[in-house]
Amino acid sequence: MLLEIGNIRNVASTFSNGQSGTLKIAATHTQSRYALPKYLSEFRSRYDDVEIVLLQAHPREVPTLLLSGECDIGFATDTLDDVPDLLAFPFYSWEHEVIVPEGHPLQGRENVTLQEVAQSPLVTYDQGLTGRKQIDRAFEKLALKPRIAMAAIDSDVIKTYVGLGLGVGIIAGMAYDADNDSGLSKVSLKTRIDSSQTCFALRRGRFRKDYVYRFIEMCAPAVTKEVILQAEALRDEIDGTI
Repeated sequence: MLLEIGNIRNVASTFSNGQSGTLKIAATHTQSRYALPKYLSEFRSRYDDVEIVLLQAHPREVPTLLLSGECDIGFATDTLDDVPDLLAFPFYSWEHEVIVPEGHPLQGRENVTLQEVAQSPLVTYDQGLTGRKQIDRAFEKLALKPRIAMAAIDSDVIKTYVGLGLGVGIIAGMAYDADNDSGLSKVSLKTRIDSSQTCFALRRGRFRKDYVYRFIEMCAPAVTKEVILQAEALRDEIDGTI
């Protein structure tokens, strides 16, 4: 009921001023810190009357924020698929990178194997988050059981503890910056870990101001307003036949 009231208010606001309002985005730390800044900067330059609210959330909280109507768009990896009341679309694909502290035996090596990586404790993402299943699968294929020294949801936290010597780190590739991550080095792997897919999602049945669609098109040009509405109509039709 509260969501319906919110939708009615949004419609009324749109008719009075379609270029102003609030864009609320829920995103994980990695997406907030590394993937979204350029898009939010571009959006801000075009829509200076729209307030941007960025809710940094645990990956499992993003669907909840969408379903409750507390945000317009949610960005995450691994937690937005297969939620019936959400429409999820691909944002971008990425790969994990292995990082080590300066002075580590793997530093500067070429074609390092996962067997060699598994000889050190690992610092990486928590189970079910940020492509962790791809990491686990890569080791399982080689019948390896790495020792997890620490698991976290924040790429910067992982880098901090790798720098302190807790172990070898495995992080999202976009989270490593050779210029800024002093004391850390990226390792050249012989066998890559399977790529991961970050998605963004919208709640079905929620009224959206036009600038919400424009922001989505900045992030994913192929996902236009028409594509979203068609996908929503198709899901509604499928649900109606079940």
